[in-house]
Amino acid sequence: MIEKILAYQNTDAKLREIEQELLANEDRKKAKVAQKFLEGVEEAIAKLDARAQELSVMYEATVQKEAQLKEQEQDFIVAIEGLEDENQANYLLRKIDELLYQIKTLGEDAGKIASEIQNVLTEYKTIKAKTKAAQVQFAESGAKYNEVRLQKQPDMEKIKKELAVMAKDIDPELLEKYNKKRKEKIFPVIVELQAGSVCGGCYTEVFGLDLSRLQRGEIVEHICGRMLYKK
Repeated sequence: MIEKILAYQNTDAKLREIEQELLANEDRKKAKVAQKFLEGVEEAIAKLDARAQELSVMYEATVQKEAQLKEQEQDFIVAIEGLEDENQANYLLRKIDELLYQIKTLGEDAGKIASEIQNVLTEYKTIKAKTKAAQVQFAESGAKYNEVRLQKQPDMEKIKKELAVMAKDIDPELLEKYNKKRKEKIFPVIVELQAGSVCGGCYTEVFGLDLSRLQRGEIVEHICGRMLYKK
């Protein structure tokens, strides 16, 4: 039984080698980076839209308030011109000073909001430029990667057919465990016990019941996730 699953693993190693080569392909990586950026563009633009709308409302409210205060300032100035009471005139002058301070503060706030609006517009332009570049990169790199993948496809299909034939002679339960660990990116899945009590994959000690089972010829799952056997 162990010889057949080991032969299966040896053949599977050829398939994995091609898969790893494809995963490491630089054009694939570039296409993936571009794809990830493009997938996030819609959300990024939606956030910018919401912020732009918020800033627009804030700016209009600030400018409107500033205009109202300036009107009040003019009303106070006109009122002072007709006053003979010094106390009332001084009161209105203080109110004008307060209004001038508020107007100054609102003007500064409006300037800050306008600056942030400009930053949002700049970010829009940046995203637009990056989106165009990402679209080009995704198309070009994706095409190059697909060309390489298609070249490897016949070899991969051939190996898969060999594995399918070999699988017929392997215990279904054992094969299911093997494939599950293969999907978990554990490889090699099945390794030989070394030096009488050491895992041939992670090189840690095997103790107690597991060691006894191995000595009886059973296949044992080790703490590293690999399946151990003893010759």
